[in-house]
Amino acid sequence: MDPLFLVFALAGAASGYAVRTRASQLAGVTDRKLESRFFWFEILTALAFMGVHARFGFTLSAFTWYAFVLLLAAVTATDLLVKLIPDKVTLGGAAIGVVCSIAFPKDIHGFFNQGALLDVSADAVGGFVLSLTGMVAGFLALEGIRRGMGALAGMDVMGMGDSKLIGLMGAFLGPKLVLFALVPGVLCGLVIGIVYTKLKNSPHFPFGPALGLGGLIALLWGDELAAECMSAVRAMSSMGGAVAILLQLVLLGIAISLMLRVRRRRAQYEAAIEADYAEVEGGGTASSANDDEGSRRIATSKRYFEFANAGDVDALLTMYAPDATFVSSEDGVVHRGKEAIDQMMRALFARFPGAHWTVEDYNEDTKGAVSFDFEMTATDESGATVKRHGHERLEFNQKGQIRSASVKLKS
Repeated sequence: MDPLFLVFALAGAASGYAVRTRASQLAGVTDRKLESRFFWFEILTALAFMGVHARFGFTLSAFTWYAFVLLLAAVTATDLLVKLIPDKVTLGGAAIGVVCSIAFPKDIHGFFNQGALLDVSADAVGGFVLSLTGMVAGFLALEGIRRGMGALAGMDVMGMGDSKLIGLMGAFLGPKLVLFALVPGVLCGLVIGIVYTKLKNSPHFPFGPALGLGGLIALLWGDELAAECMSAVRAMSSMGGAVAILLQLVLLGIAISLMLRVRRRRAQYEAAIEADYAEVEGGGTASSANDDEGSRRIATSKRYFEFANAGDVDALLTMYAPDATFVSSEDGVVHRGKEAIDQMMRALFARFPGAHWTVEDYNEDTKGAVSFDFEMTATDESGATVKRHGHERLEFNQKGQIRSASVKLKS
């Protein structure tokens, strides 16, 4: 075994540790850290460095790809930490990619023989042209997908940081290879999204790590990836024109149906995303942790009534824990679990269409619950105006979800 593999494995692990422990500075949130439980981060960067050595050997140009790996690691760390990819990483990384492609043009020229695509030579000018073209092609490709999906879903399903990340990758990989990189990137994103949603009970997951992994796969196994893609195309062609078109329409239909499903649950997803970013912004130091928790609970309570006044039961349910309870002094019935609370709320809005709540002050008690007095104005089923006054108390779990709500109506 080449002893340099061990050297680069150690270098990769040390570099991964440096990136992980400094992710907060990169993200601009110095009071948050990527926990040590992400030890796998160093393992992955070690394996990536070993893969680069196996692919490119011990050459000066290979250090371009170690820099590429570190940039992808920085993207992964910051996206995991704050679910945002800083411009200084993507735009600065793209600039590094252009410089490296000018200094070492043979690699980017040789990927998929993409130099012949633009009829450029394997020199500094050719490297610059391929790098710039790759950056623009990568950005526009994913930005087009992002905007199209957003139009169908009625909300942003990806951030522009993801498009800028593909632009960064294109600056290193060139126009053909970066487009191939989208294939494993999207597939990895589907897998990561399903796992993340199940583990975190949230539809808002960082897409950057999946795209970065796609770029790394394209770099190390681009030829094999291209061969598999071409085999799939040939297989579809051999099915006959009608079958191939039908398969494409089925895949397109699945994608459209998923986006329409997001549109139907737009309020729910936007609430989850807003809560995630509120948690990031509120993650203060130990001395201010309790104040930040209180602020988040009060902000959640205010958002609770925004959804209530909009009559959006689906959005309201996203704020409850799965085992939450709701009780009102009107009937004394304890509604346990989201399904029971869902039925109770829909019955309430059917009984009082157009109900509107006014709350003056939100107060947090010593146990971390938020309580407030409210006035509800509505019309009943007969069309008569109804006014109710009461006091409500919301208790929260460690995830910031409502675990119990109790209402006491005033005579």
